Amino acid sequence: MLLASEEKWHLARSVLTQFCFQIAIRSTLFLLTQQKRAHKKISIDPLSFSGGEKSKGPADHLNNSWVQYCSETRPLTAEEWDTPRFIHKPYHGFYCWAK
Repeated sequence: MLLASEEKWHLARSVLTQFCFQIAIRSTLFLLTQQKRAHKKISIDPLSFSGGEKSKGPADHLNNSWVQYCSETRPLTAEEWDTPRFIHKPYHGFYCWAK
């Protein structure tokens, strides 16, 4: 059984140990960020990679048309809302194109 003074000593020791760990982790972090090498910035023309075509957005491709919202095909009647619309087959994975 620990006495009151021994309990205080163990508590103070654990707090001090935790504080030392925090200081060690922070100092290591700051040391590594100071030693990090600065990378040279290079400006690149994105149109040179796309063949001169400017896209409307990041997902403006024919591959992604099934994901994009199209207001022309939205359901307008109650029957259209109640019909099930599945966008993919459960047996096709998204890791490759369906054959």
